Amino acid sequence: MKIIKTLPVVILIIYFGLACSKKESGKVKISVHATGMKNLKVQAFTNDMVSMEPVVISESVLDSSGNAVLEFKSDHPVLGFVKVGDIETSAFSKPGDEYDIILDSLQKAEGVRYEGDEADMNDYIVKCEAARLRFERINDKYYFQLEPDEFLSLKDSLEANYQKLYTLLKEKTRLDPELERVLEIQQKMNITYFVHNYVRSKYGSQGEIPTALKSIIDKTPDDSLVLNYKMRVYSLVVNAFLESRIYAPLYQEHKDLSPDSINGMMPLLGSAKIEKSDYPNFMKELLLAKNVNNYLVFSGITPEVDSIYLKFKNTYKNKDYLSALKKSYDKWLSIGPGRPAPDFSGDTPDGRKIALSDLKGKIVYMDVWATWCGPCKTELPFTRKIQKDFKGNDQVAFLYVSIDESIPDWHNMLKKDKEFGGIHINQKQHQQPGAIWELYLMTGIPRYVLIDAEGKIVQSNASRPSSGKVTGEINALLKPKRLVIK
Repeated sequence: MKIIKTLPVVILIIYFGLACSKKESGKVKISVHATGMKNLKVQAFTNDMVSMEPVVISESVLDSSGNAVLEFKSDHPVLGFVKVGDIETSAFSKPGDEYDIILDSLQKAEGVRYEGDEADMNDYIVKCEAARLRFERINDKYYFQLEPDEFLSLKDSLEANYQKLYTLLKEKTRLDPELERVLEIQQKMNITYFVHNYVRSKYGSQGEIPTALKSIIDKTPDDSLVLNYKMRVYSLVVNAFLESRIYAPLYQEHKDLSPDSINGMMPLLGSAKIEKSDYPNFMKELLLAKNVNNYLVFSGITPEVDSIYLKFKNTYKNKDYLSALKKSYDKWLSIGPGRPAPDFSGDTPDGRKIALSDLKGKIVYMDVWATWCGPCKTELPFTRKIQKDFKGNDQVAFLYVSIDESIPDWHNMLKKDKEFGGIHINQKQHQQPGAIWELYLMTGIPRYVLIDAEGKIVQSNASRPSSGKVTGEINALLKPKRLVIK
């Protein structure tokens, strides 16, 4: 066996599928060989169909020779990943299978090969993913730079490529009817997601989408079989479907409302639109679960999100979905009202270190931003107005946390904007422990947090300066003698 000593980063879709004709033990053994690497964690995991987070089903560590063994049992088809360090690669298994995954770029352009059971199937899966990657850039153009007719031709070529690989697989391997159906759905979902990505990149959420493209992305993914296999691309398509068929029309219907108003209403509006739909019940349940999870991740536990979470919890019994939602819910409980605000630190423009805990005893309105963030800068005039409301009040602190990677850009903006007062620190997310992005479950900026004088969270996803609410919310925390009279 010839193994290279250095490995490329390979990110491939993976599938663990266990056929219906089960062997008694239901045990799978996968031996991983990665010569040149050692002491790295090796994991087999699936994707949660609601949150898309990994669910580990087996793990090990590479020994000094770069070898590890993964073993797990399953009584049903499962789709997942094998990961070695930062390298992910595909696998397909049936109960009782034993095979080797060999990370060896000298043997194949894809950098992985298989020996033992299911070698042909795994080879097919790897080649399908490699084909998709090749079609992302054609003749020095990325697919999303193409005009619609050009893209549709490219889509047809990719589809033909998939079909050719599938035909070759069936010539080599006898597939049972259920597996044939799963692989055919997989091909369809791969194409559908390819089109969704093009539409999102080319037209955004408001552009007029050509009929030929819209007819593809508007189709309801309507086969529940793939849920048993936990097909990752299916979950991705449902995510995209939720955005294009549920959220985008709702935003259009309520375009006259302010961003804060519509964003606050969207969890309830999305849930109501899904419930009124005529989608199959399994699809409706998955869409509702994803709607709850999306707003738990993006907004936290607001009254609206809490309402749809409790309704789903009391209506549906899918253990996997409920587990995923509870996990997202519990994360936000850790930074909910009354909880100690997670501490972190950053560097001031003059190089000093300041921590959030240094401001204990003051009410803190925290703004996480960056110089490259347009919406962040749009809020700055409103920020200045709020600061003036509390000028001279030593009970209130305005903390501005820049996540700029370019420190000179940050310095230059602060020097040019003399009215940009408050306490300024910078925290590079990948270079500092206790990253604010992780501590406060951030998904984007700007982000605002309101903290009381005891260092406890009042709102972990607080009102924007432009909302007109911030002065009143700070006043509610002040001692009576220091209130701002409005």
